[in-house]
Formats: sequence, structure tokens, C-alpha cells
Amino acid sequence: MIGELASLTAALCWAIAAILYKKSLETVDSISANLIRTIPAAIFAFVIALLLGEFWKISYIPSWSLIYLILGSLVGLGLGDGLYFLSLRYIGVGRAVPITGTYPLFTAAFSIIFLEEIPEILTIIGIVIIVVAIWLLSKNNPQNSVNVKDDKKGVILAIITAVTWSIGIILLNAALTEINYYLANAIRLPILVGFLAAAILYSGRGKMLVKASRKEWFMLGLAGTVALGVGGVAFLAGISIIGATNSAAISAVTPLFSTVFSFYIIKERITPRIVVGAILAPLGVIILILMG
Repeated sequence: MIGELASLTAALCWAIAAILYKKSLETVDSISANLIRTIPAAIFAFVIALLLGEFWKISYIPSWSLIYLILGSLVGLGLGDGLYFLSLRYIGVGRAVPITGTYPLFTAAFSIIFLEEIPEILTIIGIVIIVVAIWLLSKNNPQNSVNVKDDKKGVILAIITAVTWSIGIILLNAALTEINYYLANAIRLPILVGFLAAAILYSGRGKMLVKASRKEWFMLGLAGTVALGVGGVAFLAGISIIGATNSAAISAVTPLFSTVFSFYIIKERITPRIVVGAILAPLGVIILILMG
């Protein structure tokens, strides 16, 4: 029961964070926003690992596990979340979250292509449901203020995000065989901070950090702590207790939470098509994962 609750907590945290991200991405670019939200999350994760006595076990971690953890973090949280922020800006929470939440589809595709696995009939059904959901969510609403060019860009970015997340999770799963989830979170987030800081300095976007208002710093910092600090540990705990399959299936309800939140909190226009897509996307994901 603890594993199930942990996975559900992760889904809720990610949905809440999506709302906070959307409200903070009007003026801050994606790389700067990623750094701002990761700093307090890294501090939170470090303190938790320190208080639990996990941080001192870092010397016992095999080097290959650290490599997988670092690569998974940079690909999933660095590149993937940066693209996710852009998709949120272009097409909003109600559509971006369900589309990006289809990452298990690409994980299954990689297994079929590279591992030559033969999909079962329910797996094919799950894939079809996800494809239909993406089609529904990718169609622009004529009453939406987003122009057609930005709308298409947002959908493409959301799909690429899902692909990137699937690669990051594959690498992370390999690392977690030798690393406690509290310690893994305490290691990966400071590394991500360093990577993002270097990227900002290299690209000359340091001024964006100064221009960001106190409200944006607070909102992004809070979102990062909720998503990466609390949600990240909860998801990793779910994987550790009930396995990646069950944990991912439960956390796939994120789009349902985000759709409700986006309608009631930030007043995004939610059409029947978006509602159906937001329901079909996690349904297809759950079928796909349970058959994996």
C-alpha cells in the first residue's frame, strides 16, 4: 500500500508543479527556469539524504551506476524537462501534460525495435489508444489564442519530450539497482544544477536569472521542490517498493489531475476533445505498462 500511495503522490506532485510552471514561464526562458526550480530541489534532496544517513554511502556506489544516473538525469531532467517547459508555454497544461505523459509508448517501441520483442494484442491496443489520444490533443482549438505555428511547435516539443523522458528513465532504472532512491535524488539534482549553470553561462543567458522577478523565483522554486524533491523521491520510492511497472501505471494518472487543475486554477479552456484525450492517454499508458 505504501508503494501505491508513493506513486500516486508523485502523480499529484507533477500535476501541481505543471500549474506552477505554467504560471512562471511567461518571461523566463526554459533553461533558466530549469535551473531556478532545480536549486531549491537539490538543497531539499541533499538535506533529506543527509538527515536519513544515506549521503555517506556515496563511496560505495559502483562507477557504472553513477554514469547511468548522471546520463539519465541530464537527458531526462536537463534536456527533457527543458523541452517540456517550452511545450507548456506553447500549448498549455491541459494538452502538454497528457502528450508528454505517453513516454511508456516510446519505451515499448524501443523494446520492440532493439530487443525484437513481439507485442501482445493488448499492447497493440494500448498503443492505438495512445496514438488516438495524441491526435485528439494535438488538434488546435480555433478559439485558442495560440497561433497555428506555435501550436504545432508545442505539440512536436511535447512528443520529443516523451521520447527523451523514456530514454532518461531507462538509464535511471539501470542506476537504481545499486543506489538508494534518496541518495540517487541527492546526487542527480546537484549535478543537474551544475550542468544547467554551465549551459546558461555558455549561452550568455545569465541576465535572465537577474531579470526574473521574486515571484517567478518563488513559483519555480516551489514547483521544483514539489516535482523533483517530493515527487521525485516518491516516484523512485514507488519503483523500489512495487516495481517500475506498477509505479509507472499508477503515476500515469497525472494528466487527469493536471486537466482538472488547469481548468479550475489557471482557467485554461478545456474542450470535450481535450477531456477525452486526457482520459485516453493514461488509459493507454496503463494498458501498455501492465502488459510490459
